[in-house]
Amino acid sequence: WIAINERQSEYYGGLCVYHWGKQMPAELFEKVKNHKAYLTSNEGMLFYQYFFMYLKIPATKKTPNDIISGTLRTIKTMDSLFTSPKSDLLKVKFSSKDPNEQKMILETVLPHIKTDWCKTVIQEEYARTNKRLGSINKTLAESKSFISGDQLGQPIAELPFGAKLYKVDTLNAKTLLSNIKNSFQNKALLIDFWATWCAPCIEEFPHSKKLRENTKDLPIEFVYLCTSESSSIEKWKSKIAEFELSGTHIYVEKSIESALMEIFSASGFPTYVLINTKGEYKPSAGIRPSNLDKDKLS
Repeated sequence: WIAINERQSEYYGGLCVYHWGKQMPAELFEKVKNHKAYLTSNEGMLFYQYFFMYLKIPATKKTPNDIISGTLRTIKTMDSLFTSPKSDLLKVKFSSKDPNEQKMILETVLPHIKTDWCKTVIQEEYARTNKRLGSINKTLAESKSFISGDQLGQPIAELPFGAKLYKVDTLNAKTLLSNIKNSFQNKALLIDFWATWCAPCIEEFPHSKKLRENTKDLPIEFVYLCTSESSSIEKWKSKIAEFELSGTHIYVEKSIESALMEIFSASGFPTYVLINTKGEYKPSAGIRPSNLDKDKLS
């Protein structure tokens, strides 16, 4: 029965993924709804995660009111389908990679949790989220203005861990690239094209931070170019502060960033570009900070 339950969890989880964004047939939905994953295995836990994603009603926009209303609609759906224990188990799956959104979501979910251990899980996550936000806000409060003599854009702030922030919304792509190269003459460049909403981009940040620390003695500059698409300067600054990414950060108007990526025949986020100390582009398809080290950059 253990093997059967495990395979059913895998099978029903896969069906949930297949039906994301569309209606599951009623007869199938009843089978999925009534399935109980008995094992805290990968498949057992993923079944509940995938089922939660199927049931989740996404916010139409990213405003606080939309996030809260979308969360409440999902909670109402779960409470109408299940008894409290199972509904609360699914509510534990609410999450967001943005700590501000996560705080709002957890505050919305917590009053609707009746099961003690689920309530404890949510409360602990809420405490961790508040701690993260406190650290981010402290870092941002310690930022200072600075005057820059180079052409990297409008200076925004300098953060205490060695990050200089700029904004570019008027330069053309070729001029921006030329200015970046001229600002770091005799240095290699690792350029990171990213977006605040790109999960794979964010997942690489700890690796990027470690790589920068391990290559301090090398003539290399880490330049992070964040697109303005579906984002804001506030979110951009918060992400940099959250991961304490030192280096050069530029918030780039989306059309400029797109044109700059086209120069390197690149598309999609994240994209990474290596330029050596002679200013020569070194094609390196598929590179990421997670698979780079000091030897490869030497």
